[in-house]
Amino acid sequence: MFYILSDTEVALNELLVACRASIDHYEAACELIGDEDKITLFRSITNQRTDLSEQLAAAIRELGDLPAAPDPDKETSEMLIEHLGASLSENDADYIMSQRIKAEEQLQSLVDKAREMERELSEGHRALLIDLSKHIDETIKALLLNQ
Repeated sequence: MFYILSDTEVALNELLVACRASIDHYEAACELIGDEDKITLFRSITNQRTDLSEQLAAAIRELGDLPAAPDPDKETSEMLIEHLGASLSENDADYIMSQRIKAEEQLQSLVDKAREMERELSEGHRALLIDLSKHIDETIKALLLNQ
């Protein structure tokens, strides 16, 4: 059976994939960065993001869709590029932090895109997107403070 996704389902799935990929990127960054404070920050972000991702996956199921998963090949190539960029930069930690900030800004744009579907979202879905947006804003501020 072929099922056509609504714009809302597409937007939420894109957001979920990006959230799950960001978790993997933070986990990989923990292995690259030598600063314990930054590792602690990354793990805190990962824990919060995991909880929000699980809630987002449940919200997608409520719409009758199955949550999407990150593309492992794409994610591997992105991590390879990030590792290479970090190794070529003068300061690995600065490079990693700047990459995480850029990724958070892209994630925020996906949240904004999903929030444009407001009429099609339940109150619970809207609240979840607001929580995720706040989490991303707080994450960007924390990354900037620790840069």
